[in-house]
Amino acid sequence: MTSWQFGVATPVHYLRSGQFTADLGWQHHVMTHGADLELIIGLQGSVALAVGAAGYQVEPGDVLTVFPHETIRGTRPTLVPSAFIWFHVVPTSVERPVRLPRFFHLADQAQAVIAAKQLLDIAHGEHRLAALAIIRPRWRCCSLPTTRPTRRREWASNNRRSIRSRSGFGCTWRSR
Repeated sequence: MTSWQFGVATPVHYLRSGQFTADLGWQHHVMTHGADLELIIGLQGSVALAVGAAGYQVEPGDVLTVFPHETIRGTRPTLVPSAFIWFHVVPTSVERPVRLPRFFHLADQAQAVIAAKQLLDIAHGEHRLAALAIIRPRWRCCSLPTTRPTRRREWASNNRRSIRSRSGFGCTWRSR
């Protein structure tokens, strides 16, 4: 499949995101997606990935999309230090459809990367507590207290390092 169609009449459900930095010799593990869609944006170096039988080389400015119910895997270890941003979302609508290609290169990489990093800051940064009240993501971090807002602020001020983490690996995620 070279593209996937989904609706933009309603926002997608955010699941998780992060910025991953790969050392020499790292290779992506085999992972089969559920109903979620993953966007991988290359920042640095080169990562060899395969979706199904098709292979891709994700380099700075490239975007690879893994559609729902597909399997992604690394095809060979990294030869240079590499980095990419990843987002997992669940499409919620079929109205006002758009086509998302499997693989493409960003025309304005700088602006797209800034927007992606802003999204990471909202999802994982100190603004996360305020954003939870507004966007109400489908998933939340298990370690976040669910009591009164005052306790959430106290907890956030005492645990800033864990809240500011850009990768989802520091938290265990579960649905509400």
